[in-house]
Amino acid sequence: MAVGAKLPVTRRDEHYGHYDRALDEPDNEAIDAYRYGWCDVLATIVSIVGYLFDICTDMVLAKMYYDHKEWWYFGLTTAFIVLSSVVMLVFSLRWYILDDKQNIRDGSYGAIRTTIPVWKWILRGVCLFLHLGPVLRYFVSMQYGCKFRHSKGAERERKRFYKFMLFEDVDSAVLRLLECFLESAPQLILQLYIMATHGTETDAILLSVQVAAVVSSLISLSWSQVSYHKALRYSRDDKHNMKYPGMAVMFLWQICMIAPRVLAIALFASQFKVFTFVFVGVHWILMTYWLHVQKTHFCSGKACEELLFNLVLAMIYIFCYINLKEGHTRYRYLIYYSLLYFENGALIVTWYLTTNAMDAWYRLPSLVGVLGSSVVGICVMLVYYKCLHPAKTIKWCIPITRENCLGSDIDYSITNSDTSAQETEQNFELQRLQNSASQA
Repeated sequence: MAVGAKLPVTRRDEHYGHYDRALDEPDNEAIDAYRYGWCDVLATIVSIVGYLFDICTDMVLAKMYYDHKEWWYFGLTTAFIVLSSVVMLVFSLRWYILDDKQNIRDGSYGAIRTTIPVWKWILRGVCLFLHLGPVLRYFVSMQYGCKFRHSKGAERERKRFYKFMLFEDVDSAVLRLLECFLESAPQLILQLYIMATHGTETDAILLSVQVAAVVSSLISLSWSQVSYHKALRYSRDDKHNMKYPGMAVMFLWQICMIAPRVLAIALFASQFKVFTFVFVGVHWILMTYWLHVQKTHFCSGKACEELLFNLVLAMIYIFCYINLKEGHTRYRYLIYYSLLYFENGALIVTWYLTTNAMDAWYRLPSLVGVLGSSVVGICVMLVYYKCLHPAKTIKWCIPITRENCLGSDIDYSITNSDTSAQETEQNFELQRLQNSASQA
């Protein structure tokens, strides 16, 4: 179902507008038609089911630790759930408030957006309190997508539905990404640590739930990365959409990079508990500084919000790399993955040589898996960029410049290249009103 060239997503541009420009490689040109098919619905349903299963397994584990009187494990499992819930609540509520401030006449599409009813705010509050913020946005995204598919109205009305679908899709993808690396990643390390520490002493039922939680967390972490990139590419009119073979290969690439990272940290923690926190803290501070050097602009003009967002994103960098700046990424990947491989190697070799479980069956497989899986992940990444990247024209050799190493500072226009003069004027007027509203 084609309707024409995509629209740029400009909502909250004054506050969080640069996260939707953070893509890997610049495309020479990109004119993908408006599309929302059953595969997109299926991808959203997979995200919802994965999210709910991941949260449910963690809650079941917390209850089982409580029943077994494992107070430390119960407290940590519960704390990770609550922490991610609070962070998602703060950012999601902030975005809802900004959306309400920008609830004005959209001159580009002739749509009057009325005041949000009270029952919607109540529904949002309940969902956020119950840790279901991303699920609500997923459902709203599918609702607008179905309206776009089945609407018999004017083309501008269908474009409006598609635009709102993109808004919710990007927001839900970012929230899911934050939730995964604030909850799923720590839970994954914690459960692996518990399994490595207790070995076969754990009863069969608890062990099976732990395995289910570990698998679901790893899948959630990898899928959140894929969903994030898919949503951002759909939201950009100058970027080609990701194809499903490319999504599958990216998913494999992320698993191969995330799995050895969490395994290395978990096994190191089983032998050196306090030093693990030191290592993670130093890496977090280093990544926060790197984000600062890249001059991110998630919250333009608001230094405190920018620092908070960078601190949260630096937690994601403990486990994997996400691109936050426009431009070529190879040197940023080279810097990050070199550091990651060195850290993983140091952690797993130190554990291998000093572990108390010298006769454990997983000792040698863990060493080989951590060191080998990262290499496989790099190879899969190269396959993705060579054969399945949406741009199709990736240059392997580019100059080593500050822009190529830290990202571009170019600010792209919010208007579409094929809009009419009247629509261009209306877009600029809308952006002016949005900026005024955001400063009110």
